[in-house]
Amino acid sequence: MASANSVAKLAARVRVAVRSCDGTWCNVDVTGHDVGGFVRQSALSGVYPNEKIM
Repeated sequence: MASANSVAKLAARVRVAVRSCDGTWCNVDVTGHDVGGFVRQSALSGVYPNEKIM
């Protein structure tokens, strides 16, 4: 995923809905917008380091 193209750059405090996390990356949807993708888990607040969410 580190080599994937960016579809958006999110400002701090933008709300996202976390769909899943593998311990490194989280699949998210941007709340209120038709944008989704992957964000480094370490960049998110409210998700523990290395936490896996299915």
